[in-house]
Parts: sequence; structure tokens; C-alpha cells
Amino acid sequence: MSMPVSTIRDPGLPLWNEKPSNNEEISKIIALSKRASYIIISHERLHFLTRYLQPDLFIVHNYMPGFSFPSRPDITLAFRLGSKGVFRSIFSTSKRILLLGHRDYRLARGDNPTANLILEPPGIPTKHFSRTFKHNLVKRYGSNDWAPKRLSALPTKGLQNAISSAGFSLCREDVSARSFAIIEDKFLTGFKLKLLEILFRGDVAATFCDLKEEVEWLGLSPRESLVQQVNSTQELVRWFVRARDSGIIPGDLEIQNQKEFLEQRYSWDQVTRRIYSEMGLL
Repeated sequence: MSMPVSTIRDPGLPLWNEKPSNNEEISKIIALSKRASYIIISHERLHFLTRYLQPDLFIVHNYMPGFSFPSRPDITLAFRLGSKGVFRSIFSTSKRILLLGHRDYRLARGDNPTANLILEPPGIPTKHFSRTFKHNLVKRYGSNDWAPKRLSALPTKGLQNAISSAGFSLCREDVSARSFAIIEDKFLTGFKLKLLEILFRGDVAATFCDLKEEVEWLGLSPRESLVQQVNSTQELVRWFVRARDSGIIPGDLEIQNQKEFLEQRYSWDQVTRRIYSEMGLL
């Protein structure tokens, strides 16, 4: 049984802190937990539930003490401030903690050497796959529903002009074919779900943050993934033009092998099975 929790912004630090907005919900959750075989809490914003429950698994989406926005040190400080105390409480009350990205896991392990940590990414988010590569198409991935994402977003008009001047057209997450793709996030925390999606679909990507650690953890070399870090729209366009014109875009067999490798390791069934095994449920 899953139970949604209503929250409201909790003034003070950390900046992303929230608190319950409905005490009746909390009472109901406590009552239900007494009959539950296992308790799982998903998302650090629900850390306040550890005052009442000892979860068997706490899923950390973003390890905020390690949040990094290199071009905006003020934003880095704002999101980190007060975070260590929150996560210290989560780690001390939870039997196991699931981290979704290798960088978060590495930093959390350094801060909490005795914690029972599990490392697994989210499962592959789509089964859609196309061998066709559209050499004139550039996709924008992801949403802007979080402040760091909105601060990272490239101005649409400037991006559109730069892309079109090089002979590309811009779209939003077209899954009908492989193509070029952009990860606009300029910050690091958690796991970039769009990264696994891009790798699975066989897109050629430009990213504004350093994802080399995550790509290598997933078992792919930078060459196989063709994920290139850039620092400007101009660099992005140059990378796409070079990839388009130099013949380095992977062919059908290479992408099929990459797809099969990712499916075998990171399908939801495989990820869930490994988590269950870590929890002693298999």
C-alpha cells in the first residue's frame, strides 16, 4: 500500500525543507505502519516521518549536502545549508538508505561511513526504441519544475537561433527517432533520469554538467555513450556539427548492443530484484 503525504514549505533551513500540512494524515500513516511488514519512505522532503517511523528503506532522491551548482556558488550554498543535520537524522533512523546516483552514494558514504547504503539507479523509463537517426533534430529533455532546473534552462530564442543557423531543428523529447539531445542542468545531485533515457534510446547528447562518473558507473565508456560536456550554446552547436559531419554517430549494431546491455542491467525488474535482495526479501 502506498500513502501520499501532503506537505507545505517549512520556513527556515534547509531551503528545501517541508513539513506535514495535515496531522490526520500523519496519524493514519502511524496507525497503518503498525500493520505493515515493511516501511519505505521515498524522498528527502519527507524526512520528518522518521520522527514517527523507522523505515526499512529510505529512498534519497537528492543527497543535498553534495548539491553543486558550479556557476552559482550562492545557489550551492543556499541548497546545502542545514542539509547535513537532516540527512544525519535520516541515516540514523533508517535501516537502509537507497541512493540513486554514484556521485551521491560516494559523498554519502564519505559522510556516513557506517550507514547501510544501497546504490541503484531508477529503472529504464521507456521501452521505446528506434534505429533511425535524424541528423537535423535536437531534443530538449526534462522539465523545469524545480528552481535549479529553471536557473539552468537555456533561453529558448537564443538556443533556437543557434541551432537553426547550423541546420538543426529543435523539439521537446521526440521519441520517434534517435537524434541529438541536450541535458541543460548545470547542477549535480541525485541521478539524471534523462541520462539513462538518452543512453537507452541511442541519442548523441550534450550536457552542461559533468556526468562522466555516472556514465562509467553504468558500465559504459564515454565513447560508447557519446555524452559530451559543454559550457555554452556555441560549444553545444560545435559538438553536434562535429558529430553529424565526422561520422562518429554509432551505427545500428553498436546501439542495439548498448540497448541490450542497459535493459539487462537496468530494467525495472532487475533494479527491483537487486533492491529486494539487499533488503533480504529474496
